[in-house]
Amino acid sequence: MDLSSTSTLDNHQFSTNAVFSSTTPYSNGTLLDPISGGMPRHASSIITVNSIADVVDDFDGVTTLREAINFANVDATEDVILFNSSLLASAQQITLSLGELNIIHSLNIIAPQDSLTGENLLTVSGNNASRVFEIDARATVTLSGLIITNGAVTNDNGGGIKNSGNLTLENSIVRNNRVNASSSNDDDVFFGGGIYNTGILTLSNSTISSNNSNRGSGIYNTGTITLNNTTISRNGAVGNFVPFGGGIYNEGTVTLSNSIVNNNFTNISRGSNSGAGGGIYNRNGIVKVSDSSIDNNAIAGSPGFFLGRGVGIFNSGGIIDVSNSTISGNTTSFVAGTTGGGILNTDGGTVRLSDSTISNNSTNSEGGISNLDGILEVSNSTLSGNIGAISNGGTATVSNSTIIGNSGGPTGSSAISNSGTLTVSNSIISDNQGSFTVSGISNSGTLTVSDSTISGNQSGSAISNRGTATVNNTTISGNSTPLSLIQGGGISNSGTLRVNNSTISGNSARDGGGIYNCAGIVRLSNSTIDGNSATIGGGIANFSGTVEVNNSSFSGNTASNGGGIFNSEGTIGVSYVTLLNNLATDGGGISNNPGGNLNVSNSTINGNSVSNVGGGIFNSGTVEVNNSTVNGNSASVSGGGIWNSNTLKVNNSNLSNNSARFEGGGITNFSSGTTEVSNSTLIGNSASGNGGGIFNFNFGTLSLIFSTITLNQAANGGGVFNDTSGTVRVRDTIIAGNLISEGGVNPDVAGNLTS
Repeated sequence: MDLSSTSTLDNHQFSTNAVFSSTTPYSNGTLLDPISGGMPRHASSIITVNSIADVVDDFDGVTTLREAINFANVDATEDVILFNSSLLASAQQITLSLGELNIIHSLNIIAPQDSLTGENLLTVSGNNASRVFEIDARATVTLSGLIITNGAVTNDNGGGIKNSGNLTLENSIVRNNRVNASSSNDDDVFFGGGIYNTGILTLSNSTISSNNSNRGSGIYNTGTITLNNTTISRNGAVGNFVPFGGGIYNEGTVTLSNSIVNNNFTNISRGSNSGAGGGIYNRNGIVKVSDSSIDNNAIAGSPGFFLGRGVGIFNSGGIIDVSNSTISGNTTSFVAGTTGGGILNTDGGTVRLSDSTISNNSTNSEGGISNLDGILEVSNSTLSGNIGAISNGGTATVSNSTIIGNSGGPTGSSAISNSGTLTVSNSIISDNQGSFTVSGISNSGTLTVSDSTISGNQSGSAISNRGTATVNNTTISGNSTPLSLIQGGGISNSGTLRVNNSTISGNSARDGGGIYNCAGIVRLSNSTIDGNSATIGGGIANFSGTVEVNNSSFSGNTASNGGGIFNSEGTIGVSYVTLLNNLATDGGGISNNPGGNLNVSNSTINGNSVSNVGGGIFNSGTVEVNNSTVNGNSASVSGGGIWNSNTLKVNNSNLSNNSARFEGGGITNFSSGTTEVSNSTLIGNSASGNGGGIFNFNFGTLSLIFSTITLNQAANGGGVFNDTSGTVRVRDTIIAGNLISEGGVNPDVAGNLTS
């Protein structure tokens, strides 16, 4: 060992192909003086290593790295270890034969990089027999320009580096290190294949790669870590029992900036257990990620293994804060039981995502973000190309974000699935595709959507609600489902739904192109339902549920039955509503079917048309129309305004300018139906056949009270036609001034009336 020049710098000349970072005392291959070289001003000794041997020999005339560290460990002040130019004229390796290098005192070890390639020239190898470096809690250490490799420990932690002090690692590589267990016992779990940190660790411009352990294969941390311009790559958490954290396992505080965590993995090697956190596993710690990417991490295992969760990031009870970053391409090979391809949050943890992208992550469900029971905040971010964008079982907010182009995968998960409390605001949910019933939002908890757009989603409802949902100031448009399979192109509801100040347009489904309600409650106000299509209920289809519609409009909707609204065995209240230009086979405006109760008040049913019966309203249930206008509707067969075969009451209303090709321009009362018209006017209605105003047929019962029937036209019975089996009762009613077509008879009444 030669330490004759440890307190001063000889002007050693290095080869011209060596260059060092600005934090090292080298420039263009020349060893600089301490001040211009940027070394610590308080460094008392500079030790130059000139041998790659791993020996301790006081009489051999050379200085090895181990000898330099031993000297620094007993020196009272901080020392600097440098390397002789002739030693590192080309890449060299120090292979440890005497065990790990133990640093117990403050120290800086600075090695050069190649000036042409930027590659590190010095490798320190544990020879797969020992750890490479251990840093004592008393030490403040900088390691620069090193490759730390082939460290290995058994039944211990930290294969490459074990740090309890304050360590800065810069311009360095930690690779191919590992920790081993001496048995396959599930309790034999060891940590930190590359680095095990319980102190303070700062990494810059470095790479941690291809290290292995059961947990925290790249880095295991219970202290504080800061990473800048650093790559954590190809590290693998492996083992029989729940391998966690392929890249990083954290129980302390980790801050990543301008860094990459990619191609790390956990690999489960025995059934019934699970793996988590292919990229990062965080347990009750704090992880802050900015201007970074977490991508292409994986959880793998043999077929039959069950759980793989949180492939990119797994957070258990901790805090994850991600900004200006990308989490993408994280995947698992498992067929079932896998969640959270990008992020999984559980055990009451908190995840905050801002100005970031979550894309192309995949599990068998919940590929983007899975929030099982914690807090999730997503803002100004994009989630795209995932198999399921967000699954929430806790409390989640999504604001000013775009959820686009996600798919359902084998379980049919939607873009968003909520069983907790979810608030979506000022966001776009577009062009997602579900495999089964939902392509936009599936809710069984509490959902609020406001000031948002849900459009162009396919193969399932834009919103499926089985819980409580409120939709405010939102547009739901152009969503579609397979017409032969799925109900509710815009919204499918079996819970409690409120829609306010919103537009539901251009959606399509088998039943309920705009809204499908089955045994649920829907309250719709100040909204527009237009241009939707379905087999049943173009605007709304209600089965055994309750629907209240106020101050809203239905226009241009189409269906075979119920162009605007369809009701069966349910209750619908319509108030201050306009139904305009809807189209159907039966019930152009509204179709109310057996067991259905419909109340229409202060509303306008105008310009609707059918190819069969009931241009404005088709009724085979119970209908009351109050203070409303039924105008300009048409039927190709019968009942241009209203077609009734059960119970109908019309009060304080106006039926005008409706038409039917055959009979009942205003109203057709058919098949033992009961119709009561009071304080109302039928004017200007027409039929090519019988009953321009009203057609009463086949044992129907009609009551006319305090009403006026005038200026209606038909071939027979321009005002009222009553066939021989029907009953018409008239009280204080005017039937006059009605018209018949050329060759017709009975301009006002055809048939018998009872007063």
